[in-house]
Amino acid sequence: MNFFSYAFASLFFSALCSAIASIILKYNDKLWFVSSITNVTLAKIPAVGFYGIGFILYSIGLREMDVSRAYPIMVSFAVIQLMILGYFFGETMTLKMLFGALLVVIGIFIINTSR
Repeated sequence: MNFFSYAFASLFFSALCSAIASIILKYNDKLWFVSSITNVTLAKIPAVGFYGIGFILYSIGLREMDVSRAYPIMVSFAVIQLMILGYFFGETMTLKMLFGALLVVIGIFIINTSR
């Protein structure tokens, strides 16, 4: 399976939805479309929506890939995306974190090529 298949695309966007949902939950006061909602419970609805879309995309990815490969790949995508999104929200990026992200990318490659 190549890196440009529907399975990888759906896993990538599933992870992106999960990462966006996490950012909404963490930084809801910095996001214009959530910060205006005064009810704390209602402010979480966009995050739940993104998690739901991510779940659907993950299930699409599972059609073409075994769960033992799909889940680590999807989570790895989410880790990298959250590091990037977190940086834009002022979170610190250390050399250790960057090295860890590199190991994640190497792990994705190893999981995908080992059969």
